[in-house]
Amino acid sequence: MEEGIKNLDSQYLTETGIIKSYKIDYNSAELHPMGGIVITTYINNDKDLYIKDTINEDYVSKKLEIGGSVVSKKLSDLLKGE
Repeated sequence: MEEGIKNLDSQYLTETGIIKSYKIDYNSAELHPMGGIVITTYINNDKDLYIKDTINEDYVSKKLEIGGSVVSKKLSDLLKGE
């Protein structure tokens, strides 16, 4: 999850950009009904700016990987410049 945030376009992840800070909320971990674990990352200490990532285990390599992400509407709008 952290790698995904750090790989965002540099215009977003700077002191003057949209994403100034992020916090992975490990206490938010919950089982996804379709499999995997969902963990929430909050952006800029704002509970309305979040990314929920589903973490799955690859069946072949047995490594954990991001299976999918949900971005809050407020964060999506900010990233689009709305």
